[in-house]
Amino acid sequence: TLETTWLGLAIRWRRALSQSLQRLQRCKTPWFRFSASRGNKLSHSAKGGFTTVELVAVISIVGVLVAIAVPRFFDDRSMEPIFARDSLVSIFRLGQQRAMSSANVDLFLDESLGEYVVAVRENGVNVESLLVTDVSLTAGDVSNYSSCSSLDVSREIDFDARGEIASSFPSGVQVCIDNENAICISAAGFSYFGQCE
Repeated sequence: TLETTWLGLAIRWRRALSQSLQRLQRCKTPWFRFSASRGNKLSHSAKGGFTTVELVAVISIVGVLVAIAVPRFFDDRSMEPIFARDSLVSIFRLGQQRAMSSANVDLFLDESLGEYVVAVRENGVNVESLLVTDVSLTAGDVSNYSSCSSLDVSREIDFDARGEIASSFPSGVQVCIDNENAICISAAGFSYFGQCE
């Protein structure tokens, strides 16, 4: 029955196509016409098509859009701070969650030759770590914070059993990426984008 169905469809499609072509031949101003000398092949009428001005305008608009869009797709450097920020917030939140389920959990931030290591440690052992490259990273106590350039990177942030930051940073921790306020770890231990308030 499948072959019969396909055969029936093909016959109906061919019938509809031939009826459409007959209607086009009878039309007074067709979009295209049959040429008897070309063996009934379709050809465009003299009135169809685009003018040169229209084509030049469209090509120039497409060229401008391509010139703007292509560098954004191939320039990874502009996206690095965003990738780093999202990854850091994720690992900071993981540290807070682990602190609420285990004891002796801390976040460890350190720099070595322009690369930054951020680790969640449990009893001094790395549970999860992140290597941040291609951006500069600084962190510091919110109460001593004046600008991103006044912070350094080597930090150990302890969490208590409630997931809050221990007494070493009573006001929270500001983390900067490329000297911009990127992440705040509040005194309650929650990490979010932006400047600590």
